[in-house]
Formats: sequence, C-alpha cells, structure tokens
Amino acid sequence: MALVWLSLTLTLQILEKSVNKIIQDINEWFNSNLLSLKLGKIYFTQFVTKNSSSIDFNIMYGNKKTANVYDTKFLGPTLDNTLSWRTHIDTILTKLSSASFALRVVKPFLLQDSLYIIPIFTP
Repeated sequence: MALVWLSLTLTLQILEKSVNKIIQDINEWFNSNLLSLKLGKIYFTQFVTKNSSSIDFNIMYGNKKTANVYDTKFLGPTLDNTLSWRTHIDTILTKLSSASFALRVVKPFLLQDSLYIIPIFTP
C-alpha cells in the first residue's frame, strides 16, 4: 500500500511540475508576442467522479497559486467538476422564469395576431 501511495505521490508531483512548466511556456510565448495573461481569469477545474474527491494541486502562474473552481462556463454551458448538468440547469431555469414572467405581463397588451408569432402562445 505504501508503494502505491508513493507512486501516486510521485506521479502527481510530475503532473504538477509539467502543468506549471506548460503555463510558464505559455506565459513566455504571450510576452514574446506582446500579449498578456490576466491572472484573475486563470483557474482550473479537476474533473472527478461523484464518489472521489479532488486532489490538492499547486498550479502556479508567476508567484501566485491559481484557483481550483467547482464549476465554469465553457462555450455556453456551465460545467461542474463531476460533469453534471445541475449548475447549468439552475442557471437556465432562472433566465427562463424571468422570460416567462415578462411574456405573461406583456400578453394582455398584444394583439391576438401578434401572439401567434410567439410559439408558446399558439393554440
């Protein structure tokens, strides 16, 4: 058991070192091309199963540790660290509820012919 733990620890240290080196290389490329990375917008997500827990990584950018976030919005949908849809559904639900309320409030002031343009009011 101790050998497995030692092997896992070394593997995680190698992974952490590799990721930090890649981030450093990306930063150097950005600097050489007169671009910059915003430290406040750099974070990472560890994808885990529902039965496992995340591992503490020290991913560094410059001299600062980057944040490990639980969920992130990626190209539209919100992904959490277990790849479930719960966070995205909660976000969309509030937006749809607001839109539905706005349509209900405006409905009495619209002409009957105009209501057929909006798909939810069709008979």
